Amino acid sequence: MSIKKKLPIIFTLLVLCILIAHSSLHYMRSKEKLIEFNEREIELITQEISYQVENAKKGALYVEDLMGKELRTASIVIRDSLPANYEEVTNEQLVDLAQELMISHITLLAETEDDIIGVKSSDPEQIGLSTNQWLFWYDAFKQLFALEPVTVEEGLALPEYWTGPIEISSSNPEHTDKWGYYYDGSTNYIINPYHRDHVALEYEEKFGPGPIMDRFKDKLDGILELTVFNPEKFGKEVDELYLEGNNFIRIVDQPIWYGTYQYENKSVDVGFVQAAMETRESQNYIEEVNGKFVSKTFVPVHTETEDPFVIGVTYDHGLFQQILKKELWQHILLSLPFLLVVLLTSFIFSRSITKPIDHIVEKVNEIAQGNFGKNIDLKRKDELGHLAQNVNALSSSLKSYVCDLKKSQEVIEFQANHDPLTGLFNRRFFQEELAQRIEMAKEKGGTVAVLFIDIDRFKDVNDTLGHAHGDQLIQLISARIKDTLTVGNSILTRQGGDEFVVLLSELEKEEVLEVADAIVKAINELIW
Repeated sequence: MSIKKKLPIIFTLLVLCILIAHSSLHYMRSKEKLIEFNEREIELITQEISYQVENAKKGALYVEDLMGKELRTASIVIRDSLPANYEEVTNEQLVDLAQELMISHITLLAETEDDIIGVKSSDPEQIGLSTNQWLFWYDAFKQLFALEPVTVEEGLALPEYWTGPIEISSSNPEHTDKWGYYYDGSTNYIINPYHRDHVALEYEEKFGPGPIMDRFKDKLDGILELTVFNPEKFGKEVDELYLEGNNFIRIVDQPIWYGTYQYENKSVDVGFVQAAMETRESQNYIEEVNGKFVSKTFVPVHTETEDPFVIGVTYDHGLFQQILKKELWQHILLSLPFLLVVLLTSFIFSRSITKPIDHIVEKVNEIAQGNFGKNIDLKRKDELGHLAQNVNALSSSLKSYVCDLKKSQEVIEFQANHDPLTGLFNRRFFQEELAQRIEMAKEKGGTVAVLFIDIDRFKDVNDTLGHAHGDQLIQLISARIKDTLTVGNSILTRQGGDEFVVLLSELEKEEVLEVADAIVKAINELIW
């Protein structure tokens, strides 16, 4: 074999071995970095969730006390508005009074020989309700009727008043209520006003860990599920109450406090949750659950003032492997051009300096300067001819690459200011445009109007129908809104999720209201 053939082969094999070794080393380093990144990500997520859980519990107790005090004030108003005997009170009066005081319901509790029952109520399910099996609640009622201070540990006791903790309603476990109980001896009944569902849980819904846990799942790739476990009850027999013909579990006894538990693997998870609590260290395992290869991490959280809990992070381990494989292939593909360059260089180096080589070098220099697409007119059937063809192919590929790169840049510029789902302008464009219009309005004395739109209960659509239908709903609503905007130099932008903002200029207030009405009508036509 001639030296001209040996040199290219030797150089190519040498470089190939180097590239294989480098790719293998790069793969191992990438795996280590990815593991470290995943561990840091989980640590940050659990720190944020634990912070939110602790703050939510503290804040919820404070808000509960405020609601309890408000219900006491409402109780006094109710006392002054009703007859002293419950026999003279009608349920309809209680319905009207509850609406007037902006509370969910009012129930009157009267004492019998062996029970305390609901005798009148704006909620039909509370009438005839027995309370003698309500644990510490019944104790508090007895103390109120005896005009004694309430001494139960739970809830908040005030003069002639006690408010219990937020709890599931025994008369209808589909509801969660915040109750107040007032008795000063001037009536033959305990006054029981209470808030229900959203009003009682408003603080936790807004400021609890739920929203941020959902945001982590939506924004971070690979996070399949986040769960806050109650280690005292998870995997153990739960104390289930049976009252008024209904079975339910008290909030404090529920095994899952926050998040979801769809990737259920209880027989294994129980042991890891308990191990995390006992060792005070994170525990994790990798296993196939629900047909998906996942890694589960359990992080214990101990506090001095609150009950301990365990945060569970379910991660898509298959995605972890996909990232590594993708990066490895990218590294290999990026190495191939280098390998090709070495091969071409070895061919050139192995030949004598000839006029055809000078011609090839001249053309290669033109390509290096960015003059792509020019071909070498060298009709030979030997190595020089083959080299000329490779150079021509490289030139064409670079030309195509430059064209593709320009197109990609145009796409990137478009995506920088547009929402990928709806094609509308995004938050970044809106902020820049709003600043410009405000400045222009200040200079010329014009007007700028901003309409904020979000979709009620959009999360329910995603939860029940799936994110694909949620995306279709977003696209349909954005199209409807866009069709209504025909005046006022209007711009429709999507801020993210189910939020839209309309920017209007040079319109009077009445015209802005007309635009808003038109948008609401258009959306209502879509919904109904």
